[in-house]
Amino acid sequence: MKTKGSIIIGKMKTIFLMGIFASTMVINVKAQMQPTNGGFEDWEDIYFAENPIGWSSLNSFYGLPEMSFKTTDAHSGNYALKIISDTATLPPPFGNNTLDTIAGFVFLGSLNMDNPGIPYTNRPISFKAFLKATILSGGDAYLMASLSKWNQDNQSREEVGTAMFVVNHSIPDYDQVTIPFNYKNSNIPDTLDIKIMGGNMGPGGVIIPGNTLYIDDISFTFSTIGTNDIEINSSGFKVYPNPTQSKLYISSEHYNELTFLKVFDVVGKELISTVINVIPASVDVSVLPSGMYLYQIADDEGKLLSIGNFIRD
Repeated sequence: MKTKGSIIIGKMKTIFLMGIFASTMVINVKAQMQPTNGGFEDWEDIYFAENPIGWSSLNSFYGLPEMSFKTTDAHSGNYALKIISDTATLPPPFGNNTLDTIAGFVFLGSLNMDNPGIPYTNRPISFKAFLKATILSGGDAYLMASLSKWNQDNQSREEVGTAMFVVNHSIPDYDQVTIPFNYKNSNIPDTLDIKIMGGNMGPGGVIIPGNTLYIDDISFTFSTIGTNDIEINSSGFKVYPNPTQSKLYISSEHYNELTFLKVFDVVGKELISTVINVIPASVDVSVLPSGMYLYQIADDEGKLLSIGNFIRD
């Protein structure tokens, strides 16, 4: 039989372990959320050329001309990635030893043209990169990030979301582009694929020789819900019921001052932002479709007091 004292100790151990787990998650998740070697600082020799570590390219195929390069013309750090398009003699199976146009192609993960990418289980809001480029008339370059999940029932890979950007004009100096992810469903992906192309390599695409693309500091952005310097539910907030059909109730034993509550969907889009003048309080969430949502509660100086999730039935 458990005594009151043992229950209190058990709760304290649970809170302590949750704190350690949350801190560890913050450190690990931050490291795992971003693309591998997104600053292109680390490189390795491959045949007569180089590849950024964690990435592969057409440089990996013996007999093809070098189309992607390590460059010191970087936005930050020591190096960036440079990709070109050009005219070259292509050996089989890529050509028939005649002059053709070819574009540099760099992709995340191992050397395998059927490579789906790397293991990844997050849902970023957007894909960011610093670019500069020389794009000739009629030419273009591409950046694409895709998230997918293996469907065991269908034995096929299904798209979860994509972020794609077409560089169809010159960019004289490094400029940051932000490419939102377009999600097709609410699935959690298992794979991330990023492709960077110096020309339209898709079916029916036309590659114009003479393009040059520089890319540096690739990163993903996530929900605006922060995790730095937060004590887990430090003001004793209770948000209920969970699940709910219409209203969320917010109470706290130790806090009754002005607060702000925000609600986000699972990809980080802010859906509700409201001022709470006094606690306890209630917030109408009946306008939200059924599903899981995230919330944050902050004080009037912007300090986060509580974060969590709830289900709208």
